[in-house]
Amino acid sequence: MTVVYGNRNWQTSATGSTAAYFQTNNWRLASGRFFTEAEAAAGRAACVIGSTVRRELYGAESPVGTEMRVRASPARWWVSSASKGQGGMGMDADDTIIIPLRTLQRRVRGNDDVTGLQVAVKEGASVDAVIEQIKGLLRERRKITEGEDDNFSVFDTRQIADTLSSMIRTLTMLLGSVAAISLLVGGIGS
Repeated sequence: MTVVYGNRNWQTSATGSTAAYFQTNNWRLASGRFFTEAEAAAGRAACVIGSTVRRELYGAESPVGTEMRVRASPARWWVSSASKGQGGMGMDADDTIIIPLRTLQRRVRGNDDVTGLQVAVKEGASVDAVIEQIKGLLRERRKITEGEDDNFSVFDTRQIADTLSSMIRTLTMLLGSVAAISLLVGGIGS
């Protein structure tokens, strides 16, 4: 979505969440403060912008307490800034804004849809048990009867990491094979 400050605008992604999002995802506060649970529940027009959005919209100016527009929302947004750093798969985790979920639903999207959930598991807890509890809760809330297939997916980020590691190993072996063949062909041609 488009965010606007003064005469500058920037296309970025937006995440609607609770205040717990920042702790769950290990965000570091650069300036200002994170929004509170009370502000999130009230649907306050507040957001935390990543450092890429900050750089593109504000340059060297501090965004704290300034007002910006999010999408076509006529509301003015109270802004704070945080930094996450490099995301997975080379993505820029700082090219985003985080908005209280109710605010995103009411003021930006105009619906109560939730398209994803992110859960952090405490150190030492069984991830598989948590996944099963989440699946059970979602099946119950979505009224999926026994024997029906899930109309959602639950996955552990370790699965993605394992898949990427496997792909990297395969590519490394493939490149090694190509290099060996090149050396062999080069040696025969000499």
